[in-house]
Amino acid sequence: MNKRLSKWGLLVLVGLLCLALAAFPACTSTPSGEEQEEEEEELPAILLGATFSLSSPIGQEQQNAAELAVDEINADGGLLGRDVELIVYDDGADATVAAAAVTKLCTQDDVDVIIGGMSSVTSLGAVSALKTYQKVTVWLGGASHLFEEAMVGCDWFFHVHPWDYMQSAQQYVALTTVAADNDFSIQRVFVAYEDSAFGAGSWAILQPALEAAGHTVTGQSFTSAYLGGTGDFGSLINAAVTFDPDYFAVVGYDADIAPLLNTMKEQAFNPPFILGAPPSWPVGFGSNPLSEAVCGFTMWTPALKDVSSAAEAFYDAYVAEYGEEPPDYIGALTYDNVMIVADAIQRAGTLDKAALITALEATDYDSAVGDDDVIFAASNNITHQASFTVKLFQWQDGIAQIIYPYEVATADLIYPHPAWPS
Repeated sequence: MNKRLSKWGLLVLVGLLCLALAAFPACTSTPSGEEQEEEEEELPAILLGATFSLSSPIGQEQQNAAELAVDEINADGGLLGRDVELIVYDDGADATVAAAAVTKLCTQDDVDVIIGGMSSVTSLGAVSALKTYQKVTVWLGGASHLFEEAMVGCDWFFHVHPWDYMQSAQQYVALTTVAADNDFSIQRVFVAYEDSAFGAGSWAILQPALEAAGHTVTGQSFTSAYLGGTGDFGSLINAAVTFDPDYFAVVGYDADIAPLLNTMKEQAFNPPFILGAPPSWPVGFGSNPLSEAVCGFTMWTPALKDVSSAAEAFYDAYVAEYGEEPPDYIGALTYDNVMIVADAIQRAGTLDKAALITALEATDYDSAVGDDDVIFAASNNITHQASFTVKLFQWQDGIAQIIYPYEVATADLIYPHPAWPS
C-alpha cells in the first residue's frame, strides 16, 4: 500500500515539477547572440538616386560631396533606423544618357528620392523621365528657365540651384552696388556665352534686362569645350576688342575659362572689369596667374569658412576625407542637396510621398554654402524653389575672396584689372 501510494505520489510530483519548470524561460532553448542577429530582419536601405557627369571635375566633386554627406548620415545612425545608400549613374553630359539614367533609377533601382543633376542640357533631357515616374525629386542642376517652365505643376519637384533670371537679378544688385561704391562704370557690357541652354538662356535674359536698365550691351556665342567645342576664341575676342567694354563677362563652363583668358592675353585685350560665370571653376584655377583679379559669382568659396560655421564644418570634413579643398561651390551645394533630403525624411518619419513633400515644404536649413535659413518658396513657374543666393568674389593671390554681400566680405575689390602677367 505504501509502495503503491509512493509510486503514484512520485508520478504526480514529477508531473508538477515539469509543469513548473516549463513556466520559466530558462527551460526553453535560447539562441546565441549570433543566431538572434540572423533571426532579426534587416531593414532595407533608403535609396537616393543621382545622375552626375562623372567624366568631368564637376561630376567628381558632386559624387565626393554626396558620398561625404551619406557617410555622415550613416555614421550618425542613418534615417528612420535604416542606412542610406547612394546610387549614381554617369549622365555623360548628354541629354539622352541622362534620361536613360533617371529611368533606370526609377525602374530598376526603385530609388526613394532622386537628387543631383548638373547642366541645363542634361536636366532638360531628364524631364520626360522625371515626369513619367514622379518620384519625389530634389534636383540640384539646371539653371535654365526652360527647365523651370518644363516642370510647371509638378508638386513632387523641388529645385535647389537658383534659376538663371534669379541669378541675374542678384548679380545685377551686387555689380551695381560694388561699382557705385568703388566709383567705376559698367555702362558698356560684352557677354561671351556658350550656345546651349545654359549660356544662351542666360543671354536671352541678360540682354533685355541690361538694356532696359540703360546699359549698352552686345554679345557673341561659342560652343563650350564641355560640349564638344574647339576652344578657339580668336574671333570672339576680336569682336570684344572692337566693342571696347567697361565690363567683360563670360557665361560658359569650367573648360572654357582658361583658354578664353589666354586668348585675351595673347590679343592684349584687358578690360577694366572681367567676370566669369561658369557653374564650376577649373580645378586649381587660383594657381593660374591669369586668374588674378578675375571676378565671379558663386554660392560658396573656401573663404566662407571664416564667416560661417556650417561652411567651415563642410570644408573641414571634405578636406579630412579627400585631402584637398572642395574645388568649387557645386560640392557644398551637392552636400546640401543630400542633407536637405535627409532632414526632411527624418522630420517626416516616413518615406510616404505626401508626408515627405510636406516635410520638404517646411525646410528651414543652415547650409554649407553659408546661407542661413534656406527655405523652399514659389519662383516664377514652380512651387518649390530653394532660397540660395549668389555672392560676388574675386581671385586674389590664388584665393577666391568674397567681395559682396558686405556682411560676409573677406577682401576689398581690386580695380581696374591689372596688366596680364608676362
